[in-house]
Formats: sequence, structure tokens, C-alpha cells
Amino acid sequence: MKNKIYLHMSTHQAEREQWKTRDIANCFDLDVYQARYYLLHLCEEGRVKKAGTGRGAPLYWSLSDNGNNESDDANANSDADVVADA
Repeated sequence: MKNKIYLHMSTHQAEREQWKTRDIANCFDLDVYQARYYLLHLCEEGRVKKAGTGRGAPLYWSLSDNGNNESDDANANSDADVVADA
């Protein structure tokens, strides 16, 4: 799922630079906690970055500068590829 989220964000990057956790959750029929879980994993991998940390304030997510290359498209195909590399 996290790779589907990353692929969606990279595909729609021209339309928006930042995403709220709720935006991602709505796109994939997830609750905000599930979306945050996947986005935090993408953040740990350096593929996305987050902004906003205040309690009760929305978190905003964007693609990181180093997460924007062609090799990421190949990695976006399945979560199994990421687990195998770990």
C-alpha cells in the first residue's frame, strides 16, 4: 500500500505539492491512522517528507527531493520488494 501511495503522490505531483493525511486516506479508502502509518514509513525511507507537527494540526506530506528519481518507479510496484531489501 505504501508504494501505491508513493506512486499516486508522484503521479499527481503537478497538481499539488503537499497532501494532508486525510487527502491520502480518502484516495485509498483508509482511515487517517492507516494513511499516517504508511506515510511515516515512506518518510523513514526518505521518499516523502512531512511538515507540521502540532497536536491537532494537520500533517502535510510531500515528495522528498531525493525520492524523485526513476528507480523509485520500479520500487513502487510492490511492498514485497521493499521488505526483501530490508
